[in-house]
Amino acid sequence: MLEALKSQGLYIVRRYHYGVTTFQKKLIDSLASLGLNTYEAKAYLSLLSSGPMTASELSRASGIPRTRTYDVLASLVEMGLVIVVPSRVKRFKASDPKDSLLNMLYIKHQLYMKDLEEKKNLAKELSKTLFKISSGEGEEISNRGPVEIYTTPSQIYRRYQTLIFHTEREGYIFAKPPYLQTMTEMSYELPPEDTPIRFLISEDYILTAPEAVKVIFTKYSRWEHRKVPSLPLKGGTFDERSSIIIVGNGEDSVQGVVIHDSGFAKLLKDIFLSLWEKAEPLSRGDMV
Repeated sequence: MLEALKSQGLYIVRRYHYGVTTFQKKLIDSLASLGLNTYEAKAYLSLLSSGPMTASELSRASGIPRTRTYDVLASLVEMGLVIVVPSRVKRFKASDPKDSLLNMLYIKHQLYMKDLEEKKNLAKELSKTLFKISSGEGEEISNRGPVEIYTTPSQIYRRYQTLIFHTEREGYIFAKPPYLQTMTEMSYELPPEDTPIRFLISEDYILTAPEAVKVIFTKYSRWEHRKVPSLPLKGGTFDERSSIIIVGNGEDSVQGVVIHDSGFAKLLKDIFLSLWEKAEPLSRGDMV
């Protein structure tokens, strides 16, 4: 490996020489783009070109401060770019770059996905707490009172989103006109995957606003959808606790009413289930 590097003019960092050529800097920058810091890149190149070294030798060869060398080596070993050579005095050797760089990216990806999943779970738990604060659901069900009224599509959408996203046990959605372009264009946050959500969609909604139905069908594809000739209301009910009813004729004359009452929520649930039994499955072909 060493002779091959020399023959190609790639003998990058010689022992006890701290100078960095333009070519070396390009290699360091390239390694940095893969996630290495400057010290890690210098250490890896030094070991790759000079062969196995002790930490002290690496410090002198690369110019890395002695106090940082062990941390740098530990990081490179964790990434799989450096291996420890068993000997009386511990030495470190660069791994074969043919496979080690790709392996490093795989390891970094796995760590990133694990960290992302942990942050997503934290965000979900935190959002539940913040939702309770914003809606006043500490010891009381809501400091806003038993009824909330919203008068714009964006306000209705945001409230609908918090209700469906924080559903814990069950949700039942009635989808019918009026078609609200504003709500269709906004992004959707999904509730937990194991939360049963059902969607009843009126056939006149499919005919008059197929684009809106496609949004519902696509965004909430993991849950079950059925169609019925008509529906008595537009809205939804969640966890036998809170419900939202949307009334009006369109963007400029729409209102959303949120009702926190278990009796009313149970009534809407019963209405939904009675319609659900007679409904037919909705398919993508229905929206053509």
